[in-house]
Amino acid sequence: MGQAKILSFVILLGVLIGCLDAGASARQGNGDFILFLTANKKCPMPGETIHFKATVTNTSGQTRVIELEDRPIFDLVIGNPDNGWYRWSTSKPLTSELTRLELRPSESKNIEVDWVTDEQTQGAAAFFISDPRFPEVPIMVTLPILPYCPGIGP
Repeated sequence: MGQAKILSFVILLGVLIGCLDAGASARQGNGDFILFLTANKKCPMPGETIHFKATVTNTSGQTRVIELEDRPIFDLVIGNPDNGWYRWSTSKPLTSELTRLELRPSESKNIEVDWVTDEQTQGAAAFFISDPRFPEVPIMVTLPILPYCPGIGP
C-alpha cells in the first residue's frame, strides 16, 4: 500500500510539473539575422492571455538595410487555418515603418502582442524577409499552442 501511494504521488507530481506553463520559444537564423519567437504560456486555458514576442536581431558585423514596397518585412501571425489568422501588420498602414528596416550590428526590433486564446488557437508564427530579392523565402519560426494543459483539459 505504501508503495502504491508513493507511485501515485510521483505520477501526479509528474503530470503537474509537466503542466507548469513556463512558456515556449523558438529561433531560426541565416547567418546575418536571428529570429526569435517567445510565448509566456504554451498550454493556456481558453480565455487566458498569452504574451507573444517576436525579435529579429542583426548578427552580422555590418549595418543591414532591408526595404520592400508592397509588404511588411517583419510580421507576427496568431490563430489557426480554420478560423483565420490575426496578422500584427494588418491594422497598420503600409508605410516605411513596415516596409523598411535598418539594423546595426547586434541591434534588434521587436513585435509584441497580447492574445486572448480560445479553443481554436493553434499557434503563432513570426516571419522576417531578410533578402528583398527573395521575399517568398523569409526566415520563419513557429510555436504550437495547446488549447489545454495536458492531463488537465476538459
